Amino acid sequence: MRRTALAVAVLTASASLLAACGGGSSGGGSTDKGSGSQSAQAELVSSVQALASSSTLTASVKLGGTGSQVLAFVKAEKKGVSLTPAQAADIAGVSINFEVAAPKGETLSQLSGLTEAGAAANISVVDGGTTLLDIRFVNGTLYLQADLKDVLNDIGKASTYRQMAAAASSFPGFLSALVEDKWVSLPVSTLKQLTGSGASGSTSTPAASSHQFLAAVEGLLTKDVTVTRTSSGDTDHLTLMTNARTLVGDVTSTFDTLVPSAGSILGGIKPSSAPDKSVTLNATVTNGALSALTFDLGQLAKNGSLTLPLALAIAQGGTTISAPSGATAVDVSTLDSLLGSLGGSGL
Repeated sequence: MRRTALAVAVLTASASLLAACGGGSSGGGSTDKGSGSQSAQAELVSSVQALASSSTLTASVKLGGTGSQVLAFVKAEKKGVSLTPAQAADIAGVSINFEVAAPKGETLSQLSGLTEAGAAANISVVDGGTTLLDIRFVNGTLYLQADLKDVLNDIGKASTYRQMAAAASSFPGFLSALVEDKWVSLPVSTLKQLTGSGASGSTSTPAASSHQFLAAVEGLLTKDVTVTRTSSGDTDHLTLMTNARTLVGDVTSTFDTLVPSAGSILGGIKPSSAPDKSVTLNATVTNGALSALTFDLGQLAKNGSLTLPLALAIAQGGTTISAPSGATAVDVSTLDSLLGSLGGSGL
């Protein structure tokens, strides 16, 4: 198990956290009316809605356990998987960070998409202070920087990076820059043409998808989940209970609807593989907005004594997202020939 693989797993699991209380039929409820007439479940829904009223939103997903906990969990649950203490410590240090900002004077609920002037977003995968991947959207342009040396080394492809580095001088400027851990840029409109997302006239962008995702989460929070308020004040603590098998089914179906490629990414995850048992999540609501979700992966473990928390932290606000200086523009005219030469070279 490598850091890069875990990054994908953590990202998927973070989505699972948000969709964890989903279901295919109406139901659910609250066991605590709390202060005033608002139920615990109604508070949870309104806390998600409050996030869209911000102008900037940041979130971070990571394992809350130590390297020792990761090692114990993997050894007990994944027989035959070789994992060293150092690798386990690396995994425990991985975080996936998100930030999205609406144009000045707007809230996220008013944001039409990342092609809107003034809109910005940043997604990064960080391990122990080292940024492995950074994807940034600023004023309709996508910026990308990747630590290919570290990433390829982590997935056992160190020799591939050495070949790429040796041949970098013959690559187009943008690819040479990418190999050297420098920023490259590409207009979002060009990206949509390359991926075919604009072929049918769709104006969908990552930001619009994020808004749809929050709306989907809001809907899922009203079904097949019992919410209990365990403490209240400026910060409220809520406990969410649902069925693990229902959780897996709803996560896969929700993502298949929201993200066209999710079916292939999550295709190996089947509801029947999850235990038919109740699981709980802990939610924190601060000043009316959802600020944290924590799920103990140990609840799904075969060994009932294991614990490995997965934590999602959310904050309203963030740093200024600006375009990186010196980014090399992607020359799309060279892509076809480039991909062909890379395939022929075996890289």
